[in-house]
Amino acid sequence: MKKIGGIGVKFFNYGTVLQLFAVQEAVRSLGYKYEVIDYAPSHPAHENLVQRVIRRVPEFIRNPSDAAQALFLKGVMRHPGRSKKFRNFLQNHLQIGGKIFRSCGDLRSDLPSYDAFLCGSDQIWNPRCYGNDPTFFLAFAPPCQRVSYAPSIGLSSIPDHHKKAMKDLLDGVAHLSVREKRGAQIIKELTGREAKVVLDPTLLLTPEKWSEIASPWNRNGSYIFCYFLESDFYSRKIVSQLARQMNYDVVFLLLNYRDLFNNSIIKKIDVGPEEFLGLIKNASLVCTDSFHATVFSILFKKPFYAFRRYLGNAPGQTFSRIENLLDTVNLSSQIIGKDMKIPNDPLIIDFCNANRSLNAEIKTSMEYLKNALRSATGEKGDE
Repeated sequence: MKKIGGIGVKFFNYGTVLQLFAVQEAVRSLGYKYEVIDYAPSHPAHENLVQRVIRRVPEFIRNPSDAAQALFLKGVMRHPGRSKKFRNFLQNHLQIGGKIFRSCGDLRSDLPSYDAFLCGSDQIWNPRCYGNDPTFFLAFAPPCQRVSYAPSIGLSSIPDHHKKAMKDLLDGVAHLSVREKRGAQIIKELTGREAKVVLDPTLLLTPEKWSEIASPWNRNGSYIFCYFLESDFYSRKIVSQLARQMNYDVVFLLLNYRDLFNNSIIKKIDVGPEEFLGLIKNASLVCTDSFHATVFSILFKKPFYAFRRYLGNAPGQTFSRIENLLDTVNLSSQIIGKDMKIPNDPLIIDFCNANRSLNAEIKTSMEYLKNALRSATGEKGDE
């Protein structure tokens, strides 16, 4: 059985680690062994809490609310209970290689023994996030063995000073796919090559597969599950209206310090990936501005609302991939924005058309992955 080595990031974010798992399981379903290459680039030592507070003093003076939110979010991400659950998830559900690599040079000088190499998903091709790290373009591997599956560029345009480096790195990837249409357009502009637009890997696995690792949430009664990355006031107002209308409890997975002061909600912080899935799977209604919370609501056939994010009074650009997904599966009606009224029965949602559209996209995406891996491993296949 041929073996694939995967490159991604292991940041303790729900979407990030669940994508790693999804890529692994999708590749395995095609008859390959799969292993995540343990790539951990060196970073400066983390600041302690006192150092972070001191560094942010000028920011606190200029904008105390934003600075407080930044510190709160950092504290949530490093919460000991939460971090332990993420580490356990990686250990229990991912096959990770035994050697840690700190740079692309390390991988070149001691190339792991795989039949092909795959990079994806997440924003690993966003130069503002990772500075065109050649490792995330598989620059250490033979070009014919390089496969990308759904990496995200995450920008509407590439800064001029990154264009040449990015073009050179993309030229070396034999089998190109990306997660967004705009990413494919950028690759066309930089290289003249066509990149296949494929689904986020979390959408490739069946609800049954995700249910296998979802933790039950043992609480009596129906509840609205809320996972908001932004602190838009209007979203909290609508959630309160829904809770009163339906007489449901409200469970918040906290990411914003303002929600700490809401005594009418149930607050959760130390939640791992399995519990994140379980909170969605067992909810009666999901309210979110998160792409992956939207994904799992669709997969588990949970009534949901996707809330637009705003920068001031203007819609935020970060909502575009949710919008694209819901347009693809004919569920754009579930988007909520400012000054919109909620329906009389929020639990009625038709998933039939969504499933048909999604299944067609899954078939296309899996076909790309199958053919790319066949070619990269030296088997016969068409891409």
